[in-house]
Amino acid sequence: MADNLVVNFKGRPAVFPTNASGNKKSIYVTSTDGRLAQIWDTDRWNLDFPAEKAGKGELRFQNGVAVFPTNAGANKKSIYAITADGRLAQIWDGDRWLLDFPAEKAGQGKLRFQGTPSVFPDNAAENKKSIYLLTTDGRLAQIWDTDRWLLDFPAEKAGQGELRFQGSPAVFPTNAAGNKKSIYAITADGRLAQVWDSDRWILDFPAEKAGQGELRFQDSPAVFPDNAAENKKSIYAITTDGRLAQIWDTDCWNLDFPAEKAGQGELRFQNNPAVFPTNAAGNKKSIYAITADGRLAQIWDSDRWLLDFPVEKVGHGELRFQNGVAVFPTNAAGNKKSIYAITADGRLVQIWDTDRWNLDFPAEVA
Repeated sequence: MADNLVVNFKGRPAVFPTNASGNKKSIYVTSTDGRLAQIWDTDRWNLDFPAEKAGKGELRFQNGVAVFPTNAGANKKSIYAITADGRLAQIWDGDRWLLDFPAEKAGQGKLRFQGTPSVFPDNAAENKKSIYLLTTDGRLAQIWDTDRWLLDFPAEKAGQGELRFQGSPAVFPTNAAGNKKSIYAITADGRLAQVWDSDRWILDFPAEKAGQGELRFQDSPAVFPDNAAENKKSIYAITTDGRLAQIWDTDCWNLDFPAEKAGQGELRFQNNPAVFPTNAAGNKKSIYAITADGRLAQIWDSDRWLLDFPVEKVGHGELRFQNGVAVFPTNAAGNKKSIYAITADGRLVQIWDTDRWNLDFPAEVA
């Protein structure tokens, strides 16, 4: 019963489809005292603590969680989170919850990490993946599993061993069948870097390729597939002065500011935007970001960019939010979704659209 009283959270939540066709999901988030919580819906909301179920009740975690489907059809997943003392933990469910430390399994037990990990499916059918995250001294690390865990540093493999990074990286499949990907991360001095693998690792700076070499960015970008078959994508990142930037590739890199295109040039934003495909075939999307004063904004493109505030549409204009948003497709074909964010006072909020916006508090219902 005491578990169900824990309703205050921090950081950016992650969402996993427990039953996509039935619109059932699990939310993973860190409590304000550092416990890793799982909140999931059956005929009602439920809450427990996977690391504690794995016998590691003493562990506490930093902000930010990533989830990977180990067997989506059977609702099996791995959770990746950084402990309070900087160890990368993997928590996965077999017949019960289990926990280990991939970097330590790779022989790098002295490394410590920061931020939110990103996970990429190297071979989803065989439950093989790569994890991307930053060390406490700012190195971009890749940890992947074959018959064992391995670890290296992609930017250093690209000949940029001096670069250090901040925040949390994002990963995009450049050729999913061939296990090729691009990693996007912000350098310690605010440059947006792209690190990608062909026959070797390569590194460049998309915003600078777009002629905006003076721009500097905050921690954590998001990536959206404009045309996945042709390896075209849009990157969303927040500049150091709070502008929401969109950087996308055609035959060249391009850059603009969606909120300003929507007539809201005065708005400034915090880190960690999220992107949702409103019409994937037509390359239409919604961007979700928290403004500098804590409002949850939705920016979407039709024939032009538009902007509104979903929580205020529900009549909760008083709510303010911490940095970081997650989005889940409740009905992708019908452009219906749920948004998950943490209020300034630590409440987990779910905002979803039917014929109108709705709002509740899943952990409190649990």
